[in-house]
Amino acid sequence: MSGTLAAMHRLRLVAVVLLLALAGAACGDDGSDTTTTTESATTTTAAPAGAIEDEVATLVAAAERVRGLEFLDEPTLTFLTPEELAERIRTDLSEDIDPDDIADEEALLELLGLIGPDLDLLEAYTSLYAEQVAAFYDPDTREMVVGSAEEATPLTRSIVVHELIHALVDQHYGFGAELDRLVDEERFHEATALQALVEGDATYFQIVYLQSLPSEDQLSAARESLLADTSVLDSLPPFMGRDLAFPYDSGFRFVERVVADLGLEGVDQAYRRPPTTTEQIIDPDRWFTLEPGIDVELDVPLPGWDVALEGTLGQWNLGNYLLAEAGEGVSTIATDGWGGDAFEVLRSGDGTTLVYRYVGDTPRDAAEVFDGLVASLGTLLGDPAPATTGPGEDDDPALVPSTAVFDGRIDATVERLGADLVLVVSTDVDVVQQLAEALSFD
Repeated sequence: MSGTLAAMHRLRLVAVVLLLALAGAACGDDGSDTTTTTESATTTTAAPAGAIEDEVATLVAAAERVRGLEFLDEPTLTFLTPEELAERIRTDLSEDIDPDDIADEEALLELLGLIGPDLDLLEAYTSLYAEQVAAFYDPDTREMVVGSAEEATPLTRSIVVHELIHALVDQHYGFGAELDRLVDEERFHEATALQALVEGDATYFQIVYLQSLPSEDQLSAARESLLADTSVLDSLPPFMGRDLAFPYDSGFRFVERVVADLGLEGVDQAYRRPPTTTEQIIDPDRWFTLEPGIDVELDVPLPGWDVALEGTLGQWNLGNYLLAEAGEGVSTIATDGWGGDAFEVLRSGDGTTLVYRYVGDTPRDAAEVFDGLVASLGTLLGDPAPATTGPGEDDDPALVPSTAVFDGRIDATVERLGADLVLVVSTDVDVVQQLAEALSFD
């Protein structure tokens, strides 16, 4: 899950080829500008085809120009063939990921029906990143690693600019050290929000750079990104692709809004006061008004079970995982009122239990999440018509619980009272009943 795998945050800051189709959409089919640009963007003369290594000085100057900052130290770039880059990514991930962490996440995703028992999650992640990552920036070493073909193309040049912006901003604001700190403290939800700012920043100004190119170069970059190999991505469960896209897609829109309201200085302000929740990324108004997430406590009385994963899911993960089958429109509406949450994943032998507590901004928000969970989990857990109870016509919905009980492939229960909601999913039906009674709002 976004935020539960420390290695996914430590896997540097990557430029994803497929997602650069966004650049083509932003530039328009005819090369017209539909993205808010900054005063620093100027028209760039088309560069002749040649080795990307020979253009570093020009691209460094371009990154400084579009981002409005200057390098404090000379950047370090390493150029590899695409095949060498893919192998390096595989090696880095295999070294960074703790097998126990991946096993716990695999158990959770299988519990929720998001993956099948035959999917090797570590292999899926490494294959996905090896296919989709075109370059990465390592904040620990401040090295930029780029997979370059024999001939520099507009897309490759823009990818180098993307990574240069990471290095440039890190020199000024030290986001790499902050990401490491958040991950070390297991504050993965905050790390996800900061990562979205960082990737949104690099993607936004990468597009500003692309928009400064002649229209034929813009179209060339868009075509090349659309021709990227997506065979691994297409073979994996959809939530994995959505998770990969989140910091680029939602992060880009966050930065776009900040630039529109505050100008280039607003992006710099965002590093001095970074977003702390994915809700602030999805809805920048929550960042402008400094709306924090509600602190939610979760004390699960389950002797004999060990806590494997815990933390905050946040608005993004709630929609991408627990409401995955509710439908995009339903998920968006249901998560819009996210106020705060907490989760624990517990393991005992081969058994897995998820306990999730959600607090909405209003009782109506919690009711929408309840309905979304009934629809989504009914499909995921193989019980499309769970037993449900709720307030009668004359009852106050804030005083009478709404309850859904699933007894399909996996047993689960979800209960809502007012703005509070508790979900329990387990491979052990006795655990579901025990926790449903212990955590009930009655």
